[in-house]
Amino acid sequence: MIEATNIHKVYTAAGKELEVLKGVDLVIRKASFTAIVGPSGAGKSTLLHILGGLDVPTRGSVRLFGHDLYTLSDAALSVLRNRRIGFVFQFYHLLTEFTVLENVCMPALIAAGRKTRHGNLRGRALELLEKTGLADRIHHFPGQLSGGEQQRVALARALMNRPELLLCDEPTGNLDSATGQNIIELLLRIQQQTDMTVILVTHNRELAAVAHKTYYLKDGLLAH
Repeated sequence: MIEATNIHKVYTAAGKELEVLKGVDLVIRKASFTAIVGPSGAGKSTLLHILGGLDVPTRGSVRLFGHDLYTLSDAALSVLRNRRIGFVFQFYHLLTEFTVLENVCMPALIAAGRKTRHGNLRGRALELLEKTGLADRIHHFPGQLSGGEQQRVALARALMNRPELLLCDEPTGNLDSATGQNIIELLLRIQQQTDMTVILVTHNRELAAVAHKTYYLKDGLLAH
């Protein structure tokens, strides 16, 4: 599903260059659960964002779903991200002025625009909120939820368009260990039920142990 080749990423600030990724090669198989582990600042999030079309490598290429990702137009890349990739971030990024149900529906509303049948979207969103244990929170706002509940809303939102690929960027980083473990177990269960491809980046090796395959990112390079 994904083939990343010779990925380099260099940031420039105050006239100085910082090379975060130094030639990463990675192949991700369909329906697999892959973890990328490394300390804070190792470049895990940068690599994940490059794999998902959110950031551009300084050098190298990414093939995703048969496309050379960074030869696509901005419009084509946006459509691909919206319809085929789900993202879960450490800081949730929920829209505070919208309810739980509205937050979960948002990716499908963006994808379908005015042609959307709101009844169908509501049914799909309610199904996901039931799976994530939030059926009794649909009319709550993000500020009325715990951190673990907000992350489950973010996960339901990421699944709304039935993505083939789910990218998770430190999804337990703001949670206590027990709540974080619950999120990972939920993620694993959903992956097993749907055969979705999942890539998880985390600094926590214990959480990464659920993955089919684990890579370690150190000094800008990946190792098994």
